[in-house]
Amino acid sequence: MAVMVRDIEATAEAAGTSSAKALLALEERPAMPASGLSRGWVTRHWLEPSGYPGVPAGFIVDRRGVIVWMGDPAEMKPAFYSILKGEWDVGAAREAWRLKRSDEEIQNRGIVLDLTEMFFEGDIDATNRAIADAEEQWPALGLDKEFNMLKLDALTMGSVHHEAALAHYCRCADLFQSDPHVQARLATRILSRMLLDNRALQIVIERLTVLEDHINGTLGGSQRDVINGLAVSLTLADALTRAGLSEEATKQMDKAGLLSEAAGIPEHIRLWTASEIERLRGRLGNGARIIDTNGGMG
Repeated sequence: MAVMVRDIEATAEAAGTSSAKALLALEERPAMPASGLSRGWVTRHWLEPSGYPGVPAGFIVDRRGVIVWMGDPAEMKPAFYSILKGEWDVGAAREAWRLKRSDEEIQNRGIVLDLTEMFFEGDIDATNRAIADAEEQWPALGLDKEFNMLKLDALTMGSVHHEAALAHYCRCADLFQSDPHVQARLATRILSRMLLDNRALQIVIERLTVLEDHINGTLGGSQRDVINGLAVSLTLADALTRAGLSEEATKQMDKAGLLSEAAGIPEHIRLWTASEIERLRGRLGNGARIIDTNGGMG
């Protein structure tokens, strides 16, 4: 059995002080991974090809070296006993997993992780070329959220790609218009990476304003709907603050504050909202740039 965890060192320390009779094997990783992603052998050959979305993740491997079960480690024990009794149907389990995660999704995730590693190694121009090559070879990547997010990251970090980055942002805003969470993430990247691009700031404000109007007309009472609305309000408040539009920015901050007080909102979301509002109010207090009617900064 193997369990992938977030903090390998802490897990090893805890296991070393445990009385449980078990063998702990740590994944071999590069001594100094260039990207900081710590993608060791087990991660690359088990976790990523499995399509399991993250850690902790558990795997049971039989004597032939075949993975016969994978999933949440909390659910591992009953599966383990079923396997020992010879009652486990590997084929049925495999088909059930295929319904959750297609081969194409798993392939795309692996490509995105390889490109992300290249991005974090620091050669942005090479990353942009590799992203373009991947998109040409696997057109379905153009519909993948994480691929498009990475592409925007690489374009905004490149020295000559700001126009392409802005065009890509507009395309993604259209492509994922029904997903407020992705829209907020996209806009945040533009705001943080293209600080002095007045046109980019205006486009972000326009796009987020349209999105907010849509959310106001469709906002349900679920926790996810409220948190998405909150994220869009804070991102729009950030953009308006950068533009020096104090009154409009304050309205968005007030709205985010009210949304964070809705029933069922986790405490860490409330605290994060309060911290963001405080940060943005501080920026307004220190003065901000204002977009003039010609699209310049006054």
